[in-house]
Amino acid sequence: MEKTELKTLNLLNVFHFSKNMSCPDCGCKETITDSGEVFCKKCGLELDDLPIFNASKNKNGHKVIRLNEITFEINPEKELYALRLGLKNNKLREKWQHLLGFNVDGLLKKELKDKALILIKKAFEKHSKDLLRSKVRLQSNWGSINNKYFIEIEKYLRFNWPSEEFKCYLSLCTKFGFHNSPGKFIIIQHELNSISNYVIGHELFHILFRAYIDKHFKEKFTQKDKRISKVVAVFVLLRHDKISKCFPEMDFSFNIFADEYKMIANKIWPLWKEQESFKEFIINSYDELNIKKKWISY
Repeated sequence: MEKTELKTLNLLNVFHFSKNMSCPDCGCKETITDSGEVFCKKCGLELDDLPIFNASKNKNGHKVIRLNEITFEINPEKELYALRLGLKNNKLREKWQHLLGFNVDGLLKKELKDKALILIKKAFEKHSKDLLRSKVRLQSNWGSINNKYFIEIEKYLRFNWPSEEFKCYLSLCTKFGFHNSPGKFIIIQHELNSISNYVIGHELFHILFRAYIDKHFKEKFTQKDKRISKVVAVFVLLRHDKISKCFPEMDFSFNIFADEYKMIANKIWPLWKEQESFKEFIINSYDELNIKKKWISY
């Protein structure tokens, strides 16, 4: 399969801050000014307030930003990880047994890992054409919003992404997606199409939110934070004026939340609507939910 695998699309871009700014999203060099702000004439990205957390100077003295990217990969070992996690959290797609060619009674025991990996490798070889087609499609879909997503999220949170590069692994068995914050990678269902960008963006946001909480609060990330993250991710991705434009295929509704998260969503929704900043929204949300956390970073 390695010989036939297509070269990964490189989405890395460099943005030069100079008098003649070029848009990091579409490359257009023409700008327009409205109400004192500068926007790309072609795609409308706001250019005068881009983050400069990772900025350095090149030989010409211009400030340069290395924008984030996602590398899409096909890896049987990560499928084994996805299977074990999916079994544990009851988050596997229907008929995953048919796609992988075997079944598991309960959780995957350690002594069966090697045997399962052999069978997964065979399944990946069997479905290699489908996986490669999915990889090209997912890369293309995400490439249309990559820069805008990373830039707008960073601007809104006023917080640096924990990595310049993330891995996205395609899965036969996963239902929607998983994220791994320490490993800076996500795993998504390979057949996703119309909602693939939202699922990718959602899982990436969880990685960022964990880094944000660990950085700014004395108490480290817990299961309570994880539950809040699931609600905040939806608010940010689907109700922020600029970020939501990355996901026109998605409509916001409280029905998007599972019952266990609706209570959280209903409690902090008024705070979201009246917020002055993401920082204030998060601090006030924890207070509203009676979760004691001390903000230590200013």
